[in-house]
Amino acid sequence: MKRIKALLFSCLIILPLLAWLSFMSIRRAPSKDVDLQFAFGGSAELRHTIELPLEDLNRLTIEYGSKNIKLFATNEDKVIIKEYLYSKNPDAMAEVTRLAEGETLVKGGTVRSLVFFGFWKGRERIEVYVPRKGLEAFYLETRSGNVTMEELQGAMEICTGSGNIKGKDIQGSLKVTAGSGNITLEDFSGKGQVEAGSGNVRLEALAVTGDLSLTTGSGNIRLELPRESAFDFQASTGSGNIDTDFDNALSYNKRGNNAEGSVSSDNGASAFQLKVKAGSGNVRVCYR
Repeated sequence: MKRIKALLFSCLIILPLLAWLSFMSIRRAPSKDVDLQFAFGGSAELRHTIELPLEDLNRLTIEYGSKNIKLFATNEDKVIIKEYLYSKNPDAMAEVTRLAEGETLVKGGTVRSLVFFGFWKGRERIEVYVPRKGLEAFYLETRSGNVTMEELQGAMEICTGSGNIKGKDIQGSLKVTAGSGNITLEDFSGKGQVEAGSGNVRLEALAVTGDLSLTTGSGNIRLELPRESAFDFQASTGSGNIDTDFDNALSYNKRGNNAEGSVSSDNGASAFQLKVKAGSGNVRVCYR
């Protein structure tokens, strides 16, 4: 009997706490147009599928208020978006808007579900399948959520207000921004900008084809480069250390928190601009 009373008492404490935490997470997703829907139990299921043929698509923008998003490569000649949602409400599903010739906007629904006793089951997520040949321009934004991507190529801009970004085998021109979260890119080939407001940045490059910049306001930066790379280098950190595999080619200031120099290669590879900046954190640049 004592155990049952203890269990009931624990539930009275834990359930309001879970409700408060969930409600606060809803408040942190800034959107005046979002309606809140409560549910008890349940799991996220495939509720909606969008198909966008490449023949009508050059530039694609995808915006969600608060969702985890996974990007995959596909051999099909169309972009496919699958929404795994708790709610069957049509207002919870994304809408497609043709902005101009070849330019399309996909905007997430205005209903957000708060589910009790559903957290151990399938969570809401968005799966986006992008043709391997890539798009002329691809922009993805989620205000609160993680983004993962694999085997993509082309010109891409990925942004999350609060969440981690992870990528593997990405090729092309890339701009990645995380307001609060870590950014990790493995087997990257290309050029671009990587910026975290608060979080660690790690990039492993197979090839660098143009200028590259890595920035974090608060966090550490680790960059791995091909050994044959040639580049003009600038690095700074407000509070932290700078460590590279080519220190003999650099000039440091007295504090040791600013470094610059030119690094050449034996095979005559073309040079690019490499800038690394950490507001508060360590910088490590090394060869693969």
